[in-house]
Amino acid sequence: MIVGNLVAGKRIAQACGRDLGQFEDNDQFLYIQDVLQWRAQATPDHPLFLVLNSKGAVASTASCLQLHKRAERVAAALMGRLNTGDHVALVYPPGIDLIATFYGCLYAGCVPVTVRPPHPQNLATTLPTVKMIVEVSKSVCILTTQAIMKLLKSKDAAAAVDIKSWPTVLDTDDLPRKKNNQM
Repeated sequence: MIVGNLVAGKRIAQACGRDLGQFEDNDQFLYIQDVLQWRAQATPDHPLFLVLNSKGAVASTASCLQLHKRAERVAAALMGRLNTGDHVALVYPPGIDLIATFYGCLYAGCVPVTVRPPHPQNLATTLPTVKMIVEVSKSVCILTTQAIMKLLKSKDAAAAVDIKSWPTVLDTDDLPRKKNNQM
C-alpha cells in the first residue's frame, strides 16, 4: 500500500492508495510503474494525490488515469533523447508535477533523482547544492518547470555556478499530448 503525507511544517499533500494484498494475482506487478499502469486501467477515476493549500483546502488533484497520462507525456519526451539507465535530475517543488515526472522517468527506463529546487532569494547558497547533486548523480538531463529553468539559467545563477556546464534542461510545463505507442 502506498499511503502517506508530505510534511513541511504543515500537511501539504496526501497520497491515497489501497492494500495490493487484496488482489489475487500480486505477481503481475514487477515494478512500481506497473501498478500505476494497471490502476489507470482498473480504477481510472480514483484520486491518488490531493495537494492542499495552507488552509487545508484541495488545491489540485491527480487521478490514476491523469497521473498515468502525464507520466506518458514525460516518457515520450525522454525517449529518443536518453538511454535506458540514464540518470535524470528532477528539480521540482513537492507536488503532482514531481510525482508525474518521477513515473515518466520510470516509464522511459531512466533513473529519477529528485532534487529540491534552489531558493530564488538565496541562490548563492542553494544553487551550488543543486549543481553538486546533479554532478554527483551523473544526471544527463534536468527536468523542471519553466520558472525554475529560467532561474537555473539566470544571471544570478551564473554568479553562483558555471551555468554552461548544466546538462540538457527540459521544461515539462508544455509537453505535447501525443501518445507514444512504444509503452
